[in-house]
Amino acid sequence: MKATPFLLLLALAAARLDAQKPSQVIRDARIRPALPSCTERGVICLADSTRVVRNECCMSAATAEWLLFPAAGDSLEIFATTAPRAEATPLVTLGIRGLRQFWQEHVPGLTAPFLRQRFVLPATYTLAIDLDMPEPRVGVPYELRIREARTKQPYAISPVRLTFRDTTARYRVTSRRTGGSRAAALVDAGAYRVIAVPGDTLLVCKLPCRKSRRIPLDGPPETITFESAAF
Repeated sequence: MKATPFLLLLALAAARLDAQKPSQVIRDARIRPALPSCTERGVICLADSTRVVRNECCMSAATAEWLLFPAAGDSLEIFATTAPRAEATPLVTLGIRGLRQFWQEHVPGLTAPFLRQRFVLPATYTLAIDLDMPEPRVGVPYELRIREARTKQPYAISPVRLTFRDTTARYRVTSRRTGGSRAAALVDAGAYRVIAVPGDTLLVCKLPCRKSRRIPLDGPPETITFESAAF
């Protein structure tokens, strides 16, 4: 049957709707990797704490979010751990918010407290550490450990923190070093710490991005807050 313009339009609309659906890649971990030691070469360790309590579906969790700027081809192994007395189970999720793509590893019946990822696409990745616990709250301590499995350059945790307050807006955060498409650089409002290659610089704007702010990641420790007004 010959395709009519109407049928072609329907097919195009269906393809667009399909592209808007979230894409989640879940890998079952056959072997649970050992938690790397902080004395091991190529391992970054940082004591951190949760910054928000998030309620989604049937689960509440204390959460800390990060922005990660990996180079294409690099491989990182990401672990989150808590003290036994915390009675909290860490869960690790990686995502590209603008493209609605997400990655997790699973152990039987549970999202894993680790994720091993080779980065193919240059993008602004969000890394969420969720602590599943009886009474989620802000300020619950955990430790983030990142092993550089295969990288062109070493990574570091920037002393700069970013806070976006306008919950009705979206922001574009681009790394000068790794780049990425416009859609792959979108993030939502929230409080983020940053993992990137030392010496990198971020360009931050609020959509529709009339102007951008340049943020060197090697600056002094500070929290940079973006309010609701355009900047």
